[in-house]
Formats: sequence, structure tokens, C-alpha cells
Amino acid sequence: MGKRVLLVDDEPFVGHLVRNLLVRDGYEVLVARNGREALDCLERGTEVHLIITDLAMPELDGFGLLEALRGKSVPPVLVLTARGHVEDERRALDLGAAGLITKPFSREGLLAAVRMHLEGSS
Repeated sequence: MGKRVLLVDDEPFVGHLVRNLLVRDGYEVLVARNGREALDCLERGTEVHLIITDLAMPELDGFGLLEALRGKSVPPVLVLTARGHVEDERRALDLGAAGLITKPFSREGLLAAVRMHLEGSS
């Protein structure tokens, strides 16, 4: 089985695009529409090797998800966001994000970041 990525994004177009890119690159992709759904997925014990999350979402945003995951044994979290503010990047990294990718993103850039964070993980 390939590596499993949990994609957390409330925008159907972005979710569909990112999911298709990852599936074509050999990853299994689970999709959650907000941080609450992502936490539910993780609490069920679903094995995930990488989390990619948006910041701006209903119910529980990306910052809230990062806060909820803080201190827990979780896979790396990449933030995929249209919010390119330095303060948002700093806050996401302070909350434990492994990296930040700004929308619009390149296919190659996204896949390179995913590969980098999954390389050598089990």
C-alpha cells in the first residue's frame, strides 16, 4: 500500500485538484472538509503519513487543527493556503506545521514538498 495523505480543505475545486495530483503520484488520499472531520479521522485510528491542511475553513480552521494536534504523535502537517501573510506562516510553524505552500501552487512544488516529508517515513 502507498503512503496515505489526509487532505483537509473546504474548497471542492482545490480538494479535487490536489487529490488527483497525489493519487496520480501514487498516494492514497483521504479528504476532510474541515479540522473537525480531520480530527475525527485521526481519532478513529486511521493511519496517515502526512496531513495537508488549508487555514481558512468552517467549524475548525487550520490553526485550530494545528493546536489540537500539538503535543500528539502525528505525522507532518503541511499548510496549503492562499493566506500569504508572514504572520500566518510564523503562527502555523509555531503551532507545529512542517511547512507552508502558498496558493496558487505549482504541481511540481506541491509534489516535491509531499515527497520530501514522506521520504523515509513508514
